[in-house]
Amino acid sequence: MRVTKNWLVKHNACNDGMFFVTEHKLIGTDECYFIRQLVKLDKHDWALWLLVRRLDRKDCIRFAVYCAKDVSPIYEAEYPNDDRPRKAIEAAETCMKSNTKKNRDAARVAAWAAARAAWAAARAADAAWAAAR
Repeated sequence: MRVTKNWLVKHNACNDGMFFVTEHKLIGTDECYFIRQLVKLDKHDWALWLLVRRLDRKDCIRFAVYCAKDVSPIYEAEYPNDDRPRKAIEAAETCMKSNTKKNRDAARVAAWAAARAAWAAARAADAAWAAAR
């Protein structure tokens, strides 16, 4: 697939992103080249933005689970008694195996709990950094 201006507009690319890819002559390039160039230019978040828009729902969930598993040891080392992120990962995996309303609801609740835990951890880190300053 070629990444066109119309495709970016359709997928709500931000103005900064549109300007950047136009300035770097990435409009009209194939998506693999596009992503490689974004990574090379240290725009990893934009490369990820494009990548997840090219995945179907199931692959998007798989990718999210992969990313969560990759960083969960960091969280678990800091918060060993908080199993909410692990439960969210497990709920998402269950939902991938059996996409029922019950499993989707359980995954949604677990993800919300994990997000609250991560938000609280981030705020605590911000407060510690501010205090150290």
